[in-house]
Amino acid sequence: MSDSDNPASAANSVPEEWRAKVAGTLINPDTLLATDYMNHFNEAVMLIEMLPDMPDMLPDCAGWQTKTYPEHFLGSGLAYGPLAADAYKQIPTTIKAPFELTVAQLNAAIGLTIKRAAAAIAIEAMDEMRRSIGAA
Repeated sequence: MSDSDNPASAANSVPEEWRAKVAGTLINPDTLLATDYMNHFNEAVMLIEMLPDMPDMLPDCAGWQTKTYPEHFLGSGLAYGPLAADAYKQIPTTIKAPFELTVAQLNAAIGLTIKRAAAAIAIEAMDEMRRSIGAA
C-alpha cells in the first residue's frame, strides 16, 4: 500500500488551518467530511422502502433529486453548513475521489431502483418490486 492509499496518510494531508476551523463542529477534522450528507440519501431510501405498501409514492421517489455535498450543506440550515460546504473544497484528493465515487454509486443505485420499481408498478408485479427493493 502506498502512502496515498493509506487513510492515516490521507488524513495527515488535511491542512492544520482547516482542522482548526472545523474543531467543535460535526465535521471530521481528519477528512473534512460531515456525516449529515448521508441524510440526503436516507431520504431517498425511506421513500423507496414505502413503495411496496404505498405505490402512489412513486412520483415522490421519481422527483427525488440528488444534491452535491456543498448543495446539501448550503441548503441544510445547519449552523455549520456553510463551513462544511467551504471545507469540501479543501478535502485532499485521496479522500475526495473515493468519496465522490461512492456518491456516484449511491446515485446510480437509487436511480436504478426507482426505475425498476416504476416498471414493476406499471405491470402490477408488487412481489417482484419487493424483492428488487430488498436487493437494492
